[in-house]
Amino acid sequence: MTEAEKQAAAEEEADVNHVMSEGELADPFALTSKGMVDIARVVAGGSFGGNALTDGKPRLSTTKCISRCHLLVLNVADWKTSERAMIKREVTDKVAFIKQIPIFTKLSQTYLQFKLVEYFWNMEVTRDQIIFKEGDPADKIYIIKEGEFAVSKKLIHKEKE
Repeated sequence: MTEAEKQAAAEEEADVNHVMSEGELADPFALTSKGMVDIARVVAGGSFGGNALTDGKPRLSTTKCISRCHLLVLNVADWKTSERAMIKREVTDKVAFIKQIPIFTKLSQTYLQFKLVEYFWNMEVTRDQIIFKEGDPADKIYIIKEGEFAVSKKLIHKEKE
């Protein structure tokens, strides 16, 4: 292999380890080596590779280190183990919370954990968002984990005869 071929191979290999920085404006017209375009910059506290890790799909970009870096790295097997532990903690916390709600206090811990809690889902709402209106069908119960709601009713005025 010639010296030029060795250098080209080294550059190609270096392109595989390409770290950009989140939050910095990228210049889409500034082409890097091998016809690549920088699309982002990632700095300390940022991360990359998470979507591919959680989705199990191939990488969608090349990430190259542009200065000396120190990284924390988590492999997919450890992520999945951690994820299972997080889910288990979330279920335990959710069951403990639900068990405090008056209509659920008589249900057993086992029933809540293995039968009912899987049907609950999280919902986030914004200030002044209406969850339902008077007259809407009653098809759900809402348990407030955090925040405050106003419950209102239409007034009906009867005129005296």
